[in-house]
Amino acid sequence: MRLHLAGLPSVRLCPTRGTQHASRTLFAHALLALILLVCGVWSQQASAALASCDLQTVNPTSQTGASGSTLSYSFNVVQLFGCAGNIDNLVITSDTTGGAIVTPTTTASGGVRTVNFTITLGPTAGTVGLDVRCQSACGTVSIISYTATAVSTPAMRVTKALTGNTDPDGSGTVTQGDVLTYTVTATNTGNIPLNSITVNDPLTTPNTTSCPSLAIGASCVLTGTYTVTATDVSNGSINNTGSAFSKQTPTQTSSLSTPVNGSPAMRVSKALTNNSDPDGSGTVTQGDVL
Repeated sequence: MRLHLAGLPSVRLCPTRGTQHASRTLFAHALLALILLVCGVWSQQASAALASCDLQTVNPTSQTGASGSTLSYSFNVVQLFGCAGNIDNLVITSDTTGGAIVTPTTTASGGVRTVNFTITLGPTAGTVGLDVRCQSACGTVSIISYTATAVSTPAMRVTKALTGNTDPDGSGTVTQGDVLTYTVTATNTGNIPLNSITVNDPLTTPNTTSCPSLAIGASCVLTGTYTVTATDVSNGSINNTGSAFSKQTPTQTSSLSTPVNGSPAMRVSKALTNNSDPDGSGTVTQGDVL
């Protein structure tokens, strides 16, 4: 049996194919149209009620990835009839990852088809909520939702560097007696804050420091000094390793080799060491052989 309404496609009230859900939906649309026509209340609101742009989710609707990664999703569009100009708007409704991006943000609807889109997670751990909204001149007809989660990834980078030299002999190189300044820098390179950070360098004075917490991208720095010894000159270099760890990360290290030069020098001394003193004067006189 078919129902024919002026200006609308015919609708089968007793579908022989498709799901039972689809049959009930078609029947409801036709019945509503009949009631509105009989009552003389055909309006834009009636069109909105009839507009059928069904969105169907496609699994997975929720995914997890590293911060900054891109996750792929899709959904199905089923447009039966209704207002013209249907557009699928992809809207981020919540974001605790610090800057998620959905691509594309809009797609033109048209019949039964699959639409692919991606969510690129922000730099921090958190969750993104997204709605896909089928909208037309009649308003928003159908909404489906997706989620994406950026997992926690604690990480730390440690760097040791020579940052200063008193260079008292003015040689422009590292020599015995120079006072060197070293830094050991622990930087939070993960996507969550770090706690209880300790930075160590057994070579310098002081040889340790700590920071209660490190925000993402922040650093905890140990600055210490060391005086070059004769042993360092004999070895030809100063080799040392700085380290750091936190509550969330294991010990990370950074090694540095500093070349050490010798300090060549000469002193000349002349001395009178003997006098034959043949006249026994005890002084230097004529005829003495010095």
